[in-house]
Amino acid sequence: MGCDISAPIETEVVAMVGENTLIREDVINLVPDGLSKDDSIKIITKYIDNWALNQLIRENAELNLSEEEIEEINKLSENYYNELLITTYKNKVAAVNSDTIVNSSDVIDYYDEFRDNFKLYEDIIKGRYVKLSKDNFNLQEIKRRFRRLNNDDKSCYTVQKKILWMYI
Repeated sequence: MGCDISAPIETEVVAMVGENTLIREDVINLVPDGLSKDDSIKIITKYIDNWALNQLIRENAELNLSEEEIEEINKLSENYYNELLITTYKNKVAAVNSDTIVNSSDVIDYYDEFRDNFKLYEDIIKGRYVKLSKDNFNLQEIKRRFRRLNNDDKSCYTVQKKILWMYI
């Protein structure tokens, strides 16, 4: 039979390290329904042990770090908190206000209006070619190997700072 964690929640102290307390309410939802009593105890015990260890390490860190280091950590924490808060809010606003249906005429209108933003300043095509003599006797085998592009079929030569793949 599992732990009866559905009993009324009180501010019953489960663990205490220094002035930090872990109360029953903090651990009550850690145990999924249907676990045996032993498994429930293992989960809660491990959580309490980890919590206590972290509290001890934290207290030790607070004693051994300089005020400047602690102040820097507090600033970083506040900045991170603000970033999380703002990002979450922006995502929520974007989700509420987003119109995800875009028809093709809207896309074309947008393209026509901002055509200059779609100019490419370098080629984006990637290709392969083989130059053969007219009297090549095994054209089918060359085509097969060219399509396969297996490392066993190619040798790499550098010609005028460009790589040219020569197929055997």
